[in-house]
Amino acid sequence: MFVLQHSRLQREYLVSRGVDERRIRAVRPPIAPSTAPEPLRDDRLRSFVEEAELLVFTAVARLDYFKNVELLVSGCVQARKRGVPLRILVAGDSPDDAVAREALRARVPRERRAEFLAVGKLSKTQLYALFSLARPNGIFVCSSRYETLGITPLEAALSGVCTLMPDTDKVEARRFFPVAHRFLPSSDGLADAIEFMYADPSGARQLGKELRESIAAEISEENFERDTLSAWTHFSRVARQAGR
Repeated sequence: MFVLQHSRLQREYLVSRGVDERRIRAVRPPIAPSTAPEPLRDDRLRSFVEEAELLVFTAVARLDYFKNVELLVSGCVQARKRGVPLRILVAGDSPDDAVAREALRARVPRERRAEFLAVGKLSKTQLYALFSLARPNGIFVCSSRYETLGITPLEAALSGVCTLMPDTDKVEARRFFPVAHRFLPSSDGLADAIEFMYADPSGARQLGKELRESIAAEISEENFERDTLSAWTHFSRVARQAGR
């Protein structure tokens, strides 16, 4: 067995289970965002995004313990109390199952609930449509407690969306993000980061553009191909030595 590793967390687990480190090689993930996304079809969602002065949002498949979207909501509520004029958008869980989304809504003070919207999980094409629409005024937040990689925040950043990551080694994608785009994983830590980004005179669009350029130097299909060919060469050498 040979392993192409996207995450140091994966490596640590496999080695702890007895896998020979020589049989594991790191490869950077092959993420290539759409350059011509389709329009966002949901009229209510589109209006909510376009009319926001600042949109703070996240998108996940499941609203579970590991995604920790409660942190996003509490951090945004804290930032709103400080005067940051934001709206909160959450996409996640089946469109037919609103239980978790309603629980998140209940965390927002009644007088601010018009500034909160939760919708079901988005298809890949509609997710990229959201990223495209949110570039001028959006901040994507990864609030996860644990991610062996973290594809969606990388997709957001590579789509030119200003993106924030929790500053914890339990979220692998964090290592690709500059320090200015990391936050202490607490309500106050996230509120501080949102407030800092909002106050930056560059604006969300420029911050997202600079982040995309930074991450694109590491994450691309070309780098994935290069890493994979290098791993194949290494694995071939290990296999020959083992066969002697």
